[in-house]
Amino acid sequence: MYGNVTGFTFNQFMEEIDNGRPVLIQLAGHCVLGFGYDQSGQYIYLHDTWDYSVHSMVWGQNYAGMLHWGVTVLRLAADYEPPLAEFTTSSVSICAGEMVQFQDYSLYSPESWDWTFEGAQNQTSGEQHPYVIYPETGVFSVSLTVTNAYGYDSKIIHSLINVGEPCYCQVNGNGEVFIEEIRFGNIISLTNYSQGGYSMIDNLSTMVYAGLRYPILVRVSSETPGISKCGVWLDWNRDMFFDENELIVLDRAGAGLYTGLVLVPLNSVTGGSRIRVQVNNDSYFYACGVCSGETEDYPFLIEDVQSSKQLMVKVFPEGLFQHGPGLLSKAKTELGNVFPDDIVDVVSIELTEAFAPFTQVFSSQNLTLNNQGLVLMRLPSSFNGTYYLIIRHRNSIATWSATAISFEGNSQFVDFTTSISSAYGQNLLSDGINALLYAGDINQDGSVNVNDIIIVESSATTFQMGYLLEDINGDGLIDAEDLIIVDNHAAQQTGIISP
Repeated sequence: MYGNVTGFTFNQFMEEIDNGRPVLIQLAGHCVLGFGYDQSGQYIYLHDTWDYSVHSMVWGQNYAGMLHWGVTVLRLAADYEPPLAEFTTSSVSICAGEMVQFQDYSLYSPESWDWTFEGAQNQTSGEQHPYVIYPETGVFSVSLTVTNAYGYDSKIIHSLINVGEPCYCQVNGNGEVFIEEIRFGNIISLTNYSQGGYSMIDNLSTMVYAGLRYPILVRVSSETPGISKCGVWLDWNRDMFFDENELIVLDRAGAGLYTGLVLVPLNSVTGGSRIRVQVNNDSYFYACGVCSGETEDYPFLIEDVQSSKQLMVKVFPEGLFQHGPGLLSKAKTELGNVFPDDIVDVVSIELTEAFAPFTQVFSSQNLTLNNQGLVLMRLPSSFNGTYYLIIRHRNSIATWSATAISFEGNSQFVDFTTSISSAYGQNLLSDGINALLYAGDINQDGSVNVNDIIIVESSATTFQMGYLLEDINGDGLIDAEDLIIVDNHAAQQTGIISP
């Protein structure tokens, strides 16, 4: 017996009636037999024992002046019992195209199962615990009939599965290893473990162009060397599924550090899409379901390179420059190179208006810097004005172009390496042949000062290694060589010079 009508709902009443089980309706002072219903208005049909007519009342309201306060559900058992149908589902609210598992919990040893799934891809099943895909949106009912040698029983639940618009599947994790930092284009995310091992971070996004390459860097916590792994899916065809051929397995570049290079396929479908980053201790990567680590999703935009302009910049960060060959050395960790191929490090480029207050109009983060000092940036073709350019490297002084640059054409080349006059205020270091970005601004506050010295000294005295901001010369070890560079520029009060 249910002592109030909030503990037993109208939907449950309908289930009992649909499954051939009448319900006793408890009124204040009387008991009547409910045997039918009208879903619109939540009417129930009943016999009141005073006559042989069919009567009705609204669920939870009054009948003949007596308040409906409870129900009694009767389920009779035979000496040799037929089964009693019961089931549950892994989810009642899903996206179109997703899969649901149904679990049979029927009593009294059923021997066969007959499922009906309204709106499903396969609308019937004889399995005990079937998996079902719902390809279209809608609200759908599910029924189960179970049978044994002594009889059968059926259960139907109306409007059980609510299928919404197509969306990406979710993957959960237990946090054995989790993500601390992700850098991919304009996505710069510092995070802690998310409850449940999954998070969708939709306030950060980036733009990529078909045919170009983009570095990605992921730092993780609590990794197990030789076991932990990091992978990235990018939905290039925008079908809301992470396919096997859309997975990139990142290389372990250092303690807790994974890097890789993303090449945007030429046949990518332009428009908004999603990147999924996962770290785990499992044998495989799981685009959906459950893993031992953590997964994070971010939106990104795929653009056609034909609808963009090209900016090529040449720049030599002081710490990475090799004075003999005139090339840049690759940033390293204790395990080797941070980035693959000819990429030595990453830089960022910003464009500002040509007049005060020099408002930023465009930026592109984490662009590849190759060993010749070249950086390629794409920007929308709508940028036709004149802009100042700012180049930023992770432990160098941000440097402005000497003058505002016209972007009327489809391509532009800016060289910061030929002369210190290529920077505003001649704010470059000359080695007699080449112009270099001043190194040493560890905390990126716009100047090389005592605060930067303290940071480098602390890391050097504790023998820190890895891809760290304090590693000025990029050799993977913070030591006296890095400290000398910072000391020299701090003494000269080196800092940003801007219009």
